[in-house]
Amino acid sequence: MTVLALTRYGTLGASSRVRFGQFVPALAEAGVRVAVAPLLDDDYVRLVNAGRRPRMAAIVAAYGRRLVRLVASHRPDVIWLEKELFPFAPGLVER
Repeated sequence: MTVLALTRYGTLGASSRVRFGQFVPALAEAGVRVAVAPLLDDDYVRLVNAGRRPRMAAIVAAYGRRLVRLVASHRPDVIWLEKELFPFAPGLVER
């Protein structure tokens, strides 16, 4: 079985660690292949935690990478979506 985990943050994001990251070792032990694809990487989290604002171009690029990842994914058995696919976008985009 393969799982594509579309998390909001990378490993430095506490919410992503709690909602998904803690389960990865157990899933792997059970033979489940997991591909984690965070929307916003650890550099984003570092900037925000330091009180700095990320560049809008970096956020737009992250949305583009997520869209490409969805189109290029090799039909995983399960897509595990943390929160929403494209946060801060109108609900119509999620549909």
